[in-house]
Amino acid sequence: MRLLLMALMLMPMLGNAAVYKCPEANGRVAFSDKPCGGSAASPDRQLDLKTMEVGINEVQLKEQRRQEQLAPADYISVPVQETYCRALSSAERQSNVETHQIVLGMKEADVRRAWGGPAVVSGERPVRLTYPWRDSTSYVYIVDGCVWRIDGGYGG
Repeated sequence: MRLLLMALMLMPMLGNAAVYKCPEANGRVAFSDKPCGGSAASPDRQLDLKTMEVGINEVQLKEQRRQEQLAPADYISVPVQETYCRALSSAERQSNVETHQIVLGMKEADVRRAWGGPAVVSGERPVRLTYPWRDSTSYVYIVDGCVWRIDGGYGG
């Protein structure tokens, strides 16, 4: 089986080279670029393989990247805990908003005040807020209305 997989992986490199399927004495099958020897030699052993161009064009790549941005965040496992929210004083909340700081436990409304509206909102639990900045993309994950996880920082 490994030989078959190896042969299939190498086929694009072979171009139009011939590939032969040869039975071995132990009952296994081998793939070779040379005709089978002995009683196994037969033109019927040559596989008729067609190669094709594999790749992705610019339009497909852009669409793939767009879909990744829209992908739901449900692949992230959220640990179970009593609460995801943290009590912040009004001074602490105001300071975080003014300095564009997002902290764990912060309410989603304060995230939007600090960073503005996200470009994309996806998922259910956690909800993922996507902020594509000029040089990077940041993600803020919200559970039960509060920040559970932050990937990246403010880039506006």
